[in-house]
Amino acid sequence: MTVACVAHVLLLFCCAAKADELAASTATCSLPDGIADDGAHALELLQKTMEVDSQTMEVGLGPYSILKGIQASPGHPTWGFSHMPKCGGVSFLKQLVKGAVRLLPEGDGVEDAEVCHAKIEWQFKQKKVATGDQHYATFFREPRAQVYSQYLHMVAHNVKGWTKQNPDLNEVYGNVTTWLTHFAENRSTTFQEQSYAGEKKRTKLPGYNPVNMQSRFFECIDPNLQVDLAVSVPKDEPLPMGALKDRMEGYTFIGILERYQESICLFAFLSSDWRVMGKKSLPTYCDCQNKELWESFSGQHEDHGVRSHSVNDLSSHDLKMVDAISQRDAMLWRSAVKRFTSDIDKAERTTGTKILCDRQIVPGYMASASLLE
Repeated sequence: MTVACVAHVLLLFCCAAKADELAASTATCSLPDGIADDGAHALELLQKTMEVDSQTMEVGLGPYSILKGIQASPGHPTWGFSHMPKCGGVSFLKQLVKGAVRLLPEGDGVEDAEVCHAKIEWQFKQKKVATGDQHYATFFREPRAQVYSQYLHMVAHNVKGWTKQNPDLNEVYGNVTTWLTHFAENRSTTFQEQSYAGEKKRTKLPGYNPVNMQSRFFECIDPNLQVDLAVSVPKDEPLPMGALKDRMEGYTFIGILERYQESICLFAFLSSDWRVMGKKSLPTYCDCQNKELWESFSGQHEDHGVRSHSVNDLSSHDLKMVDAISQRDAMLWRSAVKRFTSDIDKAERTTGTKILCDRQIVPGYMASASLLE
């Protein structure tokens, strides 16, 4: 077998792995023309495909796991991060290990993946992480913004290819309204078998399923329901909201994307350095009352190529459909905000630093009691 053939085969394996990482996603891969005829070129491409940032050895920017597992040193906790799509998880995970100041304390470990709570529990068990060293973490996002971001992510990366391959998909992906309409009218737990373009064409629709995605990730109890969780709806019966709130109490860190910098400061406070080293101060960029210091924060931001947008782009009809398919997410997000502000209060009292200057996080549309009870 020639050098070019070997490289060709290995590149195919790399492509297959990438394509398998996220069914609802951004993964695409193709082999350049002429690879079979140019062994040196093939090896160069293979080396580039397998490159890893030397500063952050474990960082492999695949969509399922960003940090690919960082082993904790003895006596240090492992952070189990359940990465809910379009909630700022990639930016946060990069923030842990990149930038001028490493946010993750030296010695702490991380297990992250685009998986639900049950899978993080399973990962802890597989890695034999002691119960006292298991620190759960996640980010939540206001549901209207999270749902709209899902659609725009697919438009930026997937929809053109999907509809070219199967024009019938234009019935769903023609615009954000047709996409939302599909889910507003089809919310059963058998979504993967639901039809489009007529009852005679029953097939799995590609792409994100926005129906209460955040609560689906947070409430699942079967670690095996993971491969397409962003797409499929688990067969589990939804847990009562009270049970989800109790589960949240077991998390060490709850971040809110709408207050990203404040969330980073909260993680800095809660992470193990503060306990092991006895430090009671915060990074200087956490003082929201000092404009110059606050603006010195260099945040990691991964937009995935999605254009700038706002929920104000959506019509009132669109917003009603979003609200209809994300009622549980709205309740859960509000609970997450309450937990977040409570933790911030503790951090501010302990450090004497004002972290959260803008406490108006919950938007007016959530004032409806039907969304909160």
